[in-house]
Amino acid sequence: MNKTMTISRQELYDQVWSKPLIHLAKEYQLSDVGLAKICRRHNIPLPPIGYWVKLAHGYNVKKTSLPELNKGEVEQIEMIMKEPSPINELNLEGTKEDQIGKAIGHSFVALNEFKKGFHPLIVDAQKELRERLKLYRKLEEGEWIHFLNMSVTKSSTERALSLMNMLFQIIEANGLPIIRKPGYKEETYVKVNGIDVQVALKERTKRSENPDSKSYNKFVFHPTGILYFEFVNIYVSGARKIWNDVPTTKLEEIVNDVVSGIVVASILDKKSDEERAKIHKAEEEESDRKRLIEEQNRKEQERVHALFRDAQKYQTSNIIRGYIKAVEERSASETAAIEEKLELKDWIKWAKGKADIVDPIFNQSWRKKSL
Repeated sequence: MNKTMTISRQELYDQVWSKPLIHLAKEYQLSDVGLAKICRRHNIPLPPIGYWVKLAHGYNVKKTSLPELNKGEVEQIEMIMKEPSPINELNLEGTKEDQIGKAIGHSFVALNEFKKGFHPLIVDAQKELRERLKLYRKLEEGEWIHFLNMSVTKSSTERALSLMNMLFQIIEANGLPIIRKPGYKEETYVKVNGIDVQVALKERTKRSENPDSKSYNKFVFHPTGILYFEFVNIYVSGARKIWNDVPTTKLEEIVNDVVSGIVVASILDKKSDEERAKIHKAEEEESDRKRLIEEQNRKEQERVHALFRDAQKYQTSNIIRGYIKAVEERSASETAAIEEKLELKDWIKWAKGKADIVDPIFNQSWRKKSL
């Protein structure tokens, strides 16, 4: 069953500049071409070719600003999304709980009480945050702070750290390693079922027009305190990727679900990889089969062409022999000097040799080609 999702033009712009379009499109169950058409229809600029490669290598790349709305354009965008298939519709054996237990080697451990101490990565993040706040004392309340897979505003940092600490405690209670990969972003991943899953904690903001007309920023972003977990690098149908902070349920109440969702996402991602590998193998086998047939056809064509050539050579050798025989018969009926007869004899011997060279049967070329 399909469902309609409403998103603001600004939110979609932020998303298309946060990850490659081909990955973002999968989250909306769309093709990258389809999502690109939606963006162009609503005058949302897209990253140019090579943008993500340059960004990954640390180059300073320019981000195209979101143009103001033209007459007739709307701020809210409606997108029709296909409902993702539940886990049991993806040819997986057993219940969701069975699959999670199989992936991590034991039944899932849910935590309702948490240690007071902070995870070492959280301690490091707190130090990093304090240094940043010292460096950016004039940081506006609506500006983003990015650290440890978190993108939140200043007022939400303490809660964000607490949520990530809860997340890490549940992850480690289930025996799953947390990996900090080196690089210019130093991103953090959870390794489960052989898959690296990156979990981000973000905050939703509201925007309004900047009253300062001279400011470089056309809009001012206001914190909402509404946080959500998102799987950044999982793009497989059937896996839930976002857990929202809503008035009726806070993220603190569903962190266990987020971690079990990490395991489910890894299962589906691995299953998807296996299916793609099967398809790739089948395509390679089909390609090999076609190449074999083409090679067999090529060799058969070569044999047919050789047959035609040999038949023509055979016909030529017979013509030569017929001609020699006619010369011999003619000379037998005529009186000639001894020197002329010897000369004719030499010529006949030479001509027969040439006929033998041309004759494929004499050379048995047919035998060589049939072996």
